[in-house]
Amino acid sequence: MHRHPWRLLSATMTVCALAALVFLSAAHLPRFTDAPQMARYLRSFGARTVAVSIFLMVLQTLFTPVPLFLVAGANGFIFGVFRGTVITLTGAMIGATMAFYLARYFRCGFLDRRLQPGRPACFDPREGPRLVFVARLVPVIPSSVVSYLAGLSRMNFASFFLASILGQLPEIVLYTFLGRTIGHPGALNLWITGGLILVTTVYFSLVARKHLGGFVVPPGNKG
Repeated sequence: MHRHPWRLLSATMTVCALAALVFLSAAHLPRFTDAPQMARYLRSFGARTVAVSIFLMVLQTLFTPVPLFLVAGANGFIFGVFRGTVITLTGAMIGATMAFYLARYFRCGFLDRRLQPGRPACFDPREGPRLVFVARLVPVIPSSVVSYLAGLSRMNFASFFLASILGQLPEIVLYTFLGRTIGHPGALNLWITGGLILVTTVYFSLVARKHLGGFVVPPGNKG
């Protein structure tokens, strides 16, 4: 008795197609061990290097087949801090947008009929932007999880997009800068950046423990 069977079927087929794309793409990717190795791989595409880098970042954001620090580091190694950050952030936000709307498509066509009226699916929409921002700042929280949960909620996309950019930018800048310093062996900035990444990770992990208690609305609680 589903009112929108084709919507659910279409969303399911989309997920299967994306999963197949990721599997096939990941199957043909070398096993990268560091940013310079990935940089050499990206450079092998010549004029298509930027497009391939953005595509890898989209895959990273959707399903995390490649660690963020490798992609961002490789972009910093090749393009420098500013251009590398722009390229990495572009791919990240394209992937985040796709994940958000994919999850929202499922929610509107399937989950809404199974949720109690007036109760958000995952995020508390009143705290959503702040929690997305904080979650993006914590490197150990997969970006894909944040995007999918936000899409399942009733959170406004504009708020999600802005919070994602502001929250993910510091991590991307740090990894890109680290990749750039790797391209200059012996640079003191390499050790400084490594220390900054460690301090930032620890600090925002502690912040997350304080602020992410309401990240998911527990069953039975009123939204």
